[in-house]
Amino acid sequence: MRASRVPLTVVTLALGLSACGNKERPPAAAAQDAGAPRPEPPRDAAHPAEPRADAAPAAAPPATEAAAVDVPFMGGDKTIRVQAQVPAAWIRRDPLATWDPPDWRRLPTWHRSFEITVTCDGGCTPAELADRPRSYLEAVRAHHVKPRMSGDPATDEATVAPVTDLDQGELPQGGRFALLRVEKPVGTTEDYPDLFVGTCVTRRPDDEFMVVTRVAAAPDDAQTWWPVLVAACKATTIDAATPATP
Repeated sequence: MRASRVPLTVVTLALGLSACGNKERPPAAAAQDAGAPRPEPPRDAAHPAEPRADAAPAAAPPATEAAAVDVPFMGGDKTIRVQAQVPAAWIRRDPLATWDPPDWRRLPTWHRSFEITVTCDGGCTPAELADRPRSYLEAVRAHHVKPRMSGDPATDEATVAPVTDLDQGELPQGGRFALLRVEKPVGTTEDYPDLFVGTCVTRRPDDEFMVVTRVAAAPDDAQTWWPVLVAACKATTIDAATPATP
């Protein structure tokens, strides 16, 4: 531990008072004798302040790490292996391929998320799945426009959430992606989503299944986690050794 240096003015004052025993010590000097903490000296670039031992660690910057992930097919005992960019230090919820941030308990209901599922969403033949990625994304958008969360059919029918199309396109391995900005319906008191939402549907031409990667981020994460999660969504690919038929 480094010893503290006593300012010269305090030393001079203490010497002067020792020669005058009939005078009371000033409150500042008495406080020093009582063990009160000394004020921190000014700091500059050449003498930076030392970090406090009880200071909270700095939050890690948003990042992902490559991983081979076995994802259950339609909730059954078969799995599809994919190569994914998983958010670093997030916690997987087994047996699902869903990851939660380490601080998820302190986050609001609608927060950043990363999930991979495998489905065929109906008929599973290559012919039936040919245009399924596009129709799947259309259904996702329609769900966000009409969230139907109130529990009252009349209210649900009248409630429309503002949804903005941010980007869409094709994926390198096959399939499509869509990025949305979903806002709470105006004038509602229900806990509706207020999120950036990304959905990436990956499918090779002969596959009898689709791999769906879903990501989301709160508005506060727009400049931090959201770009990282979008890149991770688009990066999910079906492992080369995975057969077209589960």
